[in-house]
Amino acid sequence: MKQILYIIRREFLMTVNRKAYVVSVLVVPLIILLFGLVIKYSVSKYESAMDRATIGIVDETKMIDFKLADTAQQPSPENTDLLADKRHYKLERYESVDAGISDVKQGKLAALYVVAADYLQSGKVRVYIKESWRVTSGKSPGLENFQTLLRSSLLQSKVTSDTLNRVVQPAQLEELALGRDDSIAPVKGKWQKMNSFFAPFGLSFILIIAIFISTGYLLQSTVEEKENRVIEVMLSTVTPDQLLWGKVLGLAGAALLQVVLYLILFSLSNSYGLIAADLRPRILMLSLAFTIAGYLLFAGILVAIGIVGGKLRESSQVASVWTFIAMSPFWFLSILVDSPNGTIARILSYFPLTSPLTMIFRLSFTVVPTMDVVISLTLLVISAYASVRAAAKIFRAASLLYGKRPTLPEIFRWMREA
Repeated sequence: MKQILYIIRREFLMTVNRKAYVVSVLVVPLIILLFGLVIKYSVSKYESAMDRATIGIVDETKMIDFKLADTAQQPSPENTDLLADKRHYKLERYESVDAGISDVKQGKLAALYVVAADYLQSGKVRVYIKESWRVTSGKSPGLENFQTLLRSSLLQSKVTSDTLNRVVQPAQLEELALGRDDSIAPVKGKWQKMNSFFAPFGLSFILIIAIFISTGYLLQSTVEEKENRVIEVMLSTVTPDQLLWGKVLGLAGAALLQVVLYLILFSLSNSYGLIAADLRPRILMLSLAFTIAGYLLFAGILVAIGIVGGKLRESSQVASVWTFIAMSPFWFLSILVDSPNGTIARILSYFPLTSPLTMIFRLSFTVVPTMDVVISLTLLVISAYASVRAAAKIFRAASLLYGKRPTLPEIFRWMREA
């Protein structure tokens, strides 16, 4: 036991002192956090600018009633598209087209609409906007507000005031969101809507990255120590099993430290409103459980690859295949978002190689049935145990094997041996 503890301490300290580990633990989350702050600042700046946007209108027909402008300043409430133009434009009368164009160029107006003199017959309206607007928007700014003002002016003398109000605003929508605990609350703003996707995506991404960073160090350490024959010196004082478990548990400690720091940063960001995710203690604990079990699964696989492989480059190429499979749920991200408890999501959750990433995303994105969690975690734990046990047998047989790469039948024979 003393030898295992020594190896655990050695592997842990070697890992946490790596520059790449420090960068992954501190710099990467800060970059993600900074990215989130930039997005939040951009969204808040956009929303704060809503009340300052103005569009000018030149009415050559003299039929527009600008007293109705207040009813047309807000966009239609049934337009819930996240990227829709929802600014509260101020509608202002202009007598001169040239003056309006000048104000558009100077940025005083978002757009200038000119209603042609024969509008009632032709419906022609000219709109002047900056050329750069089309880069970020699919339609002219304030178009919906302008059209609402036109409808109101055309109908005001022909219908009752109640009918006119319903034409202007056909529905006063109250959006309600269903929470995890069956609670009902008003739908939150643009920032919260964006976070409903990016927060669970970010959590699952950084935790799966933590798994592969730590198992990657395990692969590198195993291959380098075998190439340099350091492993021979170590095996003169400890058994192969003690060496293997010391390596796996030492790097597990480094991975656990990394994951805990990630979860703390994620929780603090959530508490201070930098992200808007529903991260309850149960979700955090289950995410941690799937991360640890996933680490043990891939640790066993990569130790086996490292001990029977040749050079580090060759072993890394083989390991990349397993990484590719583990990251494959990202291919089905749109399906997981649309149907997080659907058939595809459950298949990916039950397959041990893809279950860590899939389940962490599902847990932080929606309410996952308890049976799915139990089945997925059970299969993952069984697979992790089998992976580490098989790796121990291969490690025991191949740790001192040089100059000859074992064949698949030999590897399977080692795994069958007691």
